Amino acid sequence: MSKDSSKVTRLSRAPSAKKVARNMASASRDEIREMFDEFIDLLDHRLEKRADEKEKRAEAKLRRLENSINKLVNYLDAMRNGEPASAVLKVTTELENADIALASITLPKEEYYTYSCSQLAEKLDVRPYDVQMLIKKLGLRGDPRYHLCIKSGKKGQFHKWSAQALEAMRDALKASPVGR
Repeated sequence: MSKDSSKVTRLSRAPSAKKVARNMASASRDEIREMFDEFIDLLDHRLEKRADEKEKRAEAKLRRLENSINKLVNYLDAMRNGEPASAVLKVTTELENADIALASITLPKEEYYTYSCSQLAEKLDVRPYDVQMLIKKLGLRGDPRYHLCIKSGKKGQFHKWSAQALEAMRDALKASPVGR
């Protein structure tokens, strides 16, 4: 492709440009084929460049998504392991490597461990003694996912249980009913 064809032609030079165009019209098939080949090569190069740019942007977005998913999985694992926390989503910037940012806010432990032994017995429709036996059988005492011991005085203790403990006991009762 000629170098002059990409330039803007001034009106004062328009007659000379017409002469060049007339000469181009009389170009042979081989010359036309060569011009088309150059044009197609140029288009291919530009399309490849665009595809590479799109691929790089997609890779960056996938990396951000992967980091966001990892943050959520870590948060959910912490919740499952009994670390009470609340996730607060916030707006992220382009400089951060994830689209989701979790700010950890610790809840009072009493909010996470909501049930006493008698409340569990009431929910499960069993005696408090049966709840104590289930706790021993399932080994829930001392596990931070299920149990919190609150001191009340010098020697007194108050035991609270999480919703996960309630579900574990409910599942155990479905498998083998106790004291019914």
